[in-house]
Amino acid sequence: MKTRSILAGFAAVLALGAGVAVAQYPAPGGNITTTVATGNPATGSTTEVTVTVADSAGVAAAGVACTATVGSQPGSGASVFPAAFTTDAAGLGALTVTTGDSPGQVRIDITCGQISATASIPVGGLTPGFVPAPPNTGTGTAGGDGGFPYTVLASVAVVLVVGAGSAVVRRGRSSR
Repeated sequence: MKTRSILAGFAAVLALGAGVAVAQYPAPGGNITTTVATGNPATGSTTEVTVTVADSAGVAAAGVACTATVGSQPGSGASVFPAAFTTDAAGLGALTVTTGDSPGQVRIDITCGQISATASIPVGGLTPGFVPAPPNTGTGTAGGDGGFPYTVLASVAVVLVVGAGSAVVRRGRSSR
């Protein structure tokens, strides 16, 4: 009996080490898509953002209360109007975004009911799709697989411990 529980524990360790798929529950209640009218507006200008809201079946969601805020900006002065809106019969809402005084990404956070989305607008000379470099997080292996030997060693250690425990259980049974 103990051998079975040890093997079950070993299987659980292997499953955790192998990576387990995780699903969101409950499933999202729909989606939000955004379309920015001007792909790279100048600083101090405005651009229109169209918000489209659909339910979980992909059908336009009319009458959904939404809010919009400036999530981040490179300088100051960026704004979004209106801050609150309701989708029309086609599931659409319209926002006017003022870009602010500095070039960079202006992020607009939109929440409609239980779902949310972000519109990123490159401003003042940035090309659409601009992605800032990630922060320096220190040094490590260049290949990105520095953890692999340790994962293998840990797996071998688990197998040895489980095997030793199994041998002790068997020896205890045979001496009775």
